[in-house]
Amino acid sequence: MLHNNKQYLIITIILFFFFSPFNGCQNAKKEEDVKIGAVLTLTGSLADLGNHSKNGLLTGVNLINKKGGIKGRKISLFLEDSKTDPKSAVAAITKLINIDKVKYIIGDLSSGTTLAMAPIAEQSKVVLLAPGASNPQMREAGDFIFRNWVSDEFDGNVAASYAIQKLNIKTFSIIEQQNTYCKGLSEAFQSTVQNNNGRVILITPIQDNSLNNRDAVIKIISSNSEAVYIATHTKEGASAVRQLRESGYKGEIISNLVVESPDFAKLAKGAMEGIIYTAPFLNEKASTGIITEFFKEYEKQFGDKPDAAAAHAFDAINILTYAIENAKTDSSIDVKNYFYTIKNYPGASGDTSFDINGDIIKPLTVKKFKNGSYVELEVFKP
Repeated sequence: MLHNNKQYLIITIILFFFFSPFNGCQNAKKEEDVKIGAVLTLTGSLADLGNHSKNGLLTGVNLINKKGGIKGRKISLFLEDSKTDPKSAVAAITKLINIDKVKYIIGDLSSGTTLAMAPIAEQSKVVLLAPGASNPQMREAGDFIFRNWVSDEFDGNVAASYAIQKLNIKTFSIIEQQNTYCKGLSEAFQSTVQNNNGRVILITPIQDNSLNNRDAVIKIISSNSEAVYIATHTKEGASAVRQLRESGYKGEIISNLVVESPDFAKLAKGAMEGIIYTAPFLNEKASTGIITEFFKEYEKQFGDKPDAAAAHAFDAINILTYAIENAKTDSSIDVKNYFYTIKNYPGASGDTSFDINGDIIKPLTVKKFKNGSYVELEVFKP
């Protein structure tokens, strides 16, 4: 009888755990978070923009999670630093895919690091969405590779077109930093100048981390060009601008988004007045809830207004979320396929559409630094 009681007790315990609400086999197991990786330039030559991008990404993740996440599942973000270095970027994406097991990744701002990661993402069938890579080669980087930043071709074309058509400038010199991003801008600028009967008199190459560019400045002044196009990263461009003005250069100075970096202003030391530059569109007057929430939440968290890098990263996480929510399944293949159907997605950096190459169609602005402020001159649409 004792033996039978023991058997009965054992059976009862087994049945309790089998039908218990704590048993994951018989009850719906709480779904895991959605894993999303990010590789951003948090150190290195683009660290200033990379950290703004990180802040925009974090703001987006926080807002999405506050609203219930993706189909009721919170986003778990796995963040890695590319160090603005292709080898470090490869190590970072390899870790995210093989160890963290993510199937969607946001990154990077740098074209060089993104292009280095692209073959790994493509081979692993992992969606890679770059919030800043602008080199034209991105459109051929793979079926799983996307970006939501305009191409260098469009950027350089807009800068040159504005200078020729609006400022009536015919002769140019160029300071070209020797990396993928800056060379892409320079080549596009040169092509547009030549196609509009302008002339590039001089191209002066400088290296990464080059802060003493007196030799280049002397050559530019001697060239008598009406304008200089500075295709550089932040600190190199700011140093060049300061040295140009200190040496008495009177021509127009034209550059890119780096002009809006706080680090640029610090290094340029008062030499910024009159600089004309291209920058992605910021939809600060939007009436859409999520966009207005972004501008308010970002300023609340970080004590400053978001720049283009922050806005693009914010848009990237929202576009990725939108694709995961609307794809046939959450497999990386179905999410990838859905990206190609996205048209006019309303974001903080303007409406975004993807073409058959995973490239984007969105506006770009020309601005001027005037009397201590960044003034919008014109919006160019593709």
